[in-house]
Amino acid sequence: MYRIFIKHVYLTVLCWCCSRGVLADDVIVLRSRVHNIDFQRSKSGGVRYYETAIDRTPILTVDQQRFAQQTVANILDNGTQILEWSSDTPRSIEELDWAQVYAVYTVLDMGADRLETDLRVSKGSEQPRIVSVYLESETVVRVSNSKIWSPIYPASTVSKVVNRYGLQDIQSGSAAWSATDISILSDVLTHLTPKEQTYLQGVSFIRDSRQVATAQAARYSFQSRHERIIQQVIVYDLAFQGQEYGFVGSLSDPNSVAHMVILHELAHLLANQQLVFQERILQGLIKEHNSMVSQYNHHNDAQLGAQIERMAQDIQRLQRKGKHGTGAMVESFRQSRTTSYGPTEYSNHSIEEAFAESYALFKLDPEALERIDPNLYQWFASGAYLDLLPSD
Repeated sequence: MYRIFIKHVYLTVLCWCCSRGVLADDVIVLRSRVHNIDFQRSKSGGVRYYETAIDRTPILTVDQQRFAQQTVANILDNGTQILEWSSDTPRSIEELDWAQVYAVYTVLDMGADRLETDLRVSKGSEQPRIVSVYLESETVVRVSNSKIWSPIYPASTVSKVVNRYGLQDIQSGSAAWSATDISILSDVLTHLTPKEQTYLQGVSFIRDSRQVATAQAARYSFQSRHERIIQQVIVYDLAFQGQEYGFVGSLSDPNSVAHMVILHELAHLLANQQLVFQERILQGLIKEHNSMVSQYNHHNDAQLGAQIERMAQDIQRLQRKGKHGTGAMVESFRQSRTTSYGPTEYSNHSIEEAFAESYALFKLDPEALERIDPNLYQWFASGAYLDLLPSD
């Protein structure tokens, strides 16, 4: 909402926020599904979804490993094929390591509404391993190799990140940025193109705590108030709590789940830049208007009064225009995709969330986005969305 007060004018735009949740509280409990494993169609009618590992995968015990191995062996006996990720080569149970078996079992246990996922799994005292798996059909499961991986990124500092990108600041709110958090944030921002990075200028990143029960990992907020544009990306504890259970990307280029969360919010920020641009124009007009009003109050000049009146009408026109619809970038996204749903379950909340999820996936795992929607992948890869960013 915009408020304009003529004579001296002040502009207030109430906060516009977008958020992404991650990491449900449910714990996967290995349970018997040996007989008649039921592959349910996804809610959107069978389309493959991508998901980060939002379900907790407990540390695999000896007994659980035996059970998972027996379950996977039984689905093979019942006619389901396990294929090597990038080929049509069948894999027997003997050819799978413990992480691959656990991943296949986990995805079966999650159900077929999450059809592609990247997992980070643990077993006893062994180092965690990452592995990708997806259900290609009711009878085909593809699984990648597995490898040891820990989400460690080059060390950085608050001042380095702020100075490099021209941020307003990196604040600790009800929670503090850890050294690991800052390293992740620094690495996330390297995924942006130089053009995208310019829109980080003046943005604040704030670290806050929020109860896990709210299922909110981060949010982007925008305010225009008293000649100031305030853009903030608030990152909650939950953003960093999925790292034990998943990753995003390929085995050759894995990224933390927090990367997906933060890039999702940056997608909202980019999509909002046309409104930010309009608000800056409006603020400039209001500032000029107020200056002219001060002059008029000291020197009652009819010509200046008429000029003030015309400018007041321009301000009112821009104020009425406000934010209508989803914006040019999101509308172009809507026209470019070939489905009416997003690449993840969360993205089906709205077209804006579908855009944000698709953007983050394009940055971190473009091959996954291409598998889900080739046309949409080409839209991103062509840079069409960058052409819709405003320029001064």
